[in-house]
Amino acid sequence: MPTFTTLRIDKDPDEPRIARLLLARPEKLNAISRTMPDEIAHAIRWAEADDEAPLLIDPCETGPTHSLVFAGPGAFKSMCAVSTILAWRLGPRLTSTNGLNPHMFGSGILVLMLAIPLFVIGCGYVTPGSGYTGISGTTSGIGIVLCNIFAAFAGGGMSGGVIAYRTHKPVNALLGPIAGYVACTAIFDIAWPWECLLVSMVGPIIMYFSKDLMTRLNLDDQKLMPLALGNAIFSVLMAGIIGAGRAQGGVAGATGAYAFQHAHISFVMQCIGVVVTLLICVGSGLLLVFLLERTMGLRVARQIEQDGLDMWYWNEWRKSRKMRVSPKAMSNYDPARNAGHGSVSKLARTYDGPVLVDEESALPVRSGL
Repeated sequence: MPTFTTLRIDKDPDEPRIARLLLARPEKLNAISRTMPDEIAHAIRWAEADDEAPLLIDPCETGPTHSLVFAGPGAFKSMCAVSTILAWRLGPRLTSTNGLNPHMFGSGILVLMLAIPLFVIGCGYVTPGSGYTGISGTTSGIGIVLCNIFAAFAGGGMSGGVIAYRTHKPVNALLGPIAGYVACTAIFDIAWPWECLLVSMVGPIIMYFSKDLMTRLNLDDQKLMPLALGNAIFSVLMAGIIGAGRAQGGVAGATGAYAFQHAHISFVMQCIGVVVTLLICVGSGLLLVFLLERTMGLRVARQIEQDGLDMWYWNEWRKSRKMRVSPKAMSNYDPARNAGHGSVSKLARTYDGPVLVDEESALPVRSGL
């Protein structure tokens, strides 16, 4: 029996006429070295010359193609499906008098950008002696992933800045890096930084047109769906283009059908993954919203929504004096007049208790809850 440094070939103990060849460089993820092709050729010649073992089987044979739809894009599609269905069933919100707080909004975006690299890297695996692999088993590196993340932030920021300048809406500049990140969620472990930069620049453009579509459809979801749904789908499709043929899948140390990186990325499977995921998300979202609408309801009455739930449900008049709430509107609240506004919650429909006045603050206080 010949011996090799990069592979192993043995006769099957149960079937001596079968010889099995196994790549034996797990510490290097079975990467092809300079000596491996010669040793493979030598092993094949040995098997052909041996009358007892004319058949050669490679247990690392290519398995079924896997799709790269993973936690990032899949989660975004799930949230966006439920959000869009809720926006459809709820209808537009009442006009809000509160403008965008740029300090709070910018601080939130900054915290999110600081947190994203941590949980993206945490989605992969570090194998001692082998290095870092992405969530789908693709060979990658922590340095490459970090560079890709910041390239996505840069590309999304530049594109978002241009849109903000053209539309005179600074919020697009703040959301640009996040849109760029979402557009690259499926390719961080398979793309080069320059590829992430180019892909991320499309993210804010998709966000802009998705927001315009939601406005035309009169769906009151101007953030989650425009920011994530179209970009998540775009990211998954780009993974099928950029990573086409890239080895992935399997379990380190396994052989046969579960051998490490036994499958490869395919654009066709990426498309199938998008369709299947959307069908599951939309179906489960419709079921969830239907159950909520038929049980507890989805929306309170107009007057309660305008004055604020804290005012009506938790007697927060005294704690929220800075909020401009109309005591007169609360005193004159008529459940029958406000019925029929969307799916009014059961609590709002059934409450018809008296409105009392706090003698110290002269503010009305609800009773009966």
